[in-house]
Amino acid sequence: MTAATRETQLLRLPDGRHLGFAEYGDPNGWPMFLFHGYPGSRLLFSTIDAAATSAGVRVIAPDRPGIGLSDFQPKRRFADWPADITALADALGIARFAVGGVSGGGPYAAACARYIADRLTGCALISGVAPFDAPGATDGMMATNRVLFRIARWPGPLLRMIMIGQGAVSRRSPDRVISMLDRVLPESDVAIIHRPEV
Repeated sequence: MTAATRETQLLRLPDGRHLGFAEYGDPNGWPMFLFHGYPGSRLLFSTIDAAATSAGVRVIAPDRPGIGLSDFQPKRRFADWPADITALADALGIARFAVGGVSGGGPYAAACARYIADRLTGCALISGVAPFDAPGATDGMMATNRVLFRIARWPGPLLRMIMIGQGAVSRRSPDRVISMLDRVLPESDVAIIHRPEV
């Protein structure tokens, strides 16, 4: 394991991949692994550092494969994620812990609840997504997300091209992305994305 800062830590997994992660909150606190949504990364949780410290919670926030500091994992499935989390927990000397997933991170938390329940003290799904074939599952969802969810059923070059383009625009013109979000997000979310720490 290597660490330049609490936000830029790397673990070499048994299969040779690197898993990037950050830690926030109380280093000696109650351990909770939090999984980011999409778009997102381990850095999402920097905004809760003070609250986690105050609550006595140690937040460990890994990047999923292919995101942030984590290496891509070909042909991965949700069921593969719990092994990565178990390896990280073992490397950190943590026997039991909670997991939580925000939005697109929810299925990863649910996979942990399914496959490593004996290690968990709890599981939280935060703004989780429902099965997309459920009646009304996409009602009220931003049009962009509805289109992406339809395309995601057939992953391939088109989805990959969209994601690469979205990443390039976000890096080159973050103000443009914020301006676009201002037009499509509810007022409560707009207020949050304009907070300096966010």
